[in-house]
Amino acid sequence: MKNKSVVANMLYKFVLEIFRILIPVVTLPYVYRIFNPKIMGNIEFSQSIANYFFIFAGFGVYVYGVRELSRVRDSEIKRNELFRDLFLISTISSILVTIIYLFYVYLKFKYDLLLRNFLILNSIQILSYVFYLEWVNEAFENYKFISMKTLIIKIINFICIFIFIRYSGDYYKYLFLLNIFIFINNLVSYIYIRQYINLNFRNIHLLKYMFPLGMIVLISNVNILYVQLDKLLLGFYATDIVELAYYGISHKVSAMLMSVIMSVVTVVVPRLSFYLGKFEIDKFIKEINSVFSSVWLILFPISVGLAILSKEILLFFSGDKYLNAQNVMIAFSIRLVIIVVLSILVNIVIFLHKREKIIVVISIICGMINTLLKYFLIKKGILTALNAIGSTMIAELILILLAYGYIYKRLKIKIEIFKINYLKYFLCACSFFLIKLIYSPKNNYILYSFIIFCICSSVYLALLLLLKDPKIYELKNILILKLRRKNE
Repeated sequence: MKNKSVVANMLYKFVLEIFRILIPVVTLPYVYRIFNPKIMGNIEFSQSIANYFFIFAGFGVYVYGVRELSRVRDSEIKRNELFRDLFLISTISSILVTIIYLFYVYLKFKYDLLLRNFLILNSIQILSYVFYLEWVNEAFENYKFISMKTLIIKIINFICIFIFIRYSGDYYKYLFLLNIFIFINNLVSYIYIRQYINLNFRNIHLLKYMFPLGMIVLISNVNILYVQLDKLLLGFYATDIVELAYYGISHKVSAMLMSVIMSVVTVVVPRLSFYLGKFEIDKFIKEINSVFSSVWLILFPISVGLAILSKEILLFFSGDKYLNAQNVMIAFSIRLVIIVVLSILVNIVIFLHKREKIIVVISIICGMINTLLKYFLIKKGILTALNAIGSTMIAELILILLAYGYIYKRLKIKIEIFKINYLKYFLCACSFFLIKLIYSPKNNYILYSFIIFCICSSVYLALLLLLKDPKIYELKNILILKLRRKNE
């Protein structure tokens, strides 16, 4: 296999995640101004119902497929057999779940025609899981194709929304566009990967995958004891229902930023899995330590930036009615650091070592700790959005300690999560507080936020260049090389 640059893959993935954030930032305000709250409420409700079926339609094949195909991608026979088996499993599960879903919709919502029609349109996305094979491209590290394909399809989708969605009665068109472009995106990937994979249906073995795939489904949904639990309990027991609204908007913004940060991590998963498959542990350790250095490079400025612009971000996304959520937003900016470290340790290091049982056990233990902390807050009658996320962060910190302890003691891997050298990223990011203090807010908060972003980004990069940070210079050299190639 051609050795592809990890940094280049990170760059492709990073640009894609940025674009995935920018599209909703533009389209959602437009859509919400066309459709009334009742319509948007029904669309959101229909999608929340469909989301439960997505879990079983995918059946954990994506995550499992990236890990296992990365290990055997150099063997044509093994990769073809693995793809065939996982493709058949996802096809069967997608079709069965779609049938069950449609039966459920017709029986449960036969008197609510609007919601029923929305749910039927969502079945397009459930069925599209048959072709949800991006895990093959990730295993082969085809991040340039993934990025270019997704960008083109999203741009076309973006244009179609502004062309076809113009009136309050265009809600069916809107939901159809959302679902059909997901289907097209998956179908294009299926067509592309056939150059790497040949299908044959001899010696099929499906049962051996059931347990690990089932464990992955369980792992993927263990978050019901964390953030999802917070939302549920805030809805029932918060001192004021607006606390749930404050929590929700803060979580949405931090989740968008989380996807950007993790974009520089997920691109190395196939290579890490490949090293483990070849028993090259030293290379695995070196690569994972390099990941942490890359993560801290962007994690600290994003976290600090979210904190200093929390007020302006709330104004942009939700208006002045949500300004009381500022402290909650700041808390989520701190949690961003915790959850990224946790994701790398649990979802990458431990998972790639095929220790799914350990992930489930320690996640449940810390989830129960979080539940007990919530119980205490409820009994005292003091449950708020701020202390809800605070108690969740405590549980997640304990989970980090358990995960790191297992990696160090059982897996015998010494991971350098944080070195003194990484402190420079935090100190450089702290300059943002001084910049915010000096440059006082103006009336136009959007322009002000943009100026602050530009100044802070420039100062951060300038400081790292002065400090001769190797990661910054590596990225700089790659960009210069690509520009030269384009000019040749």
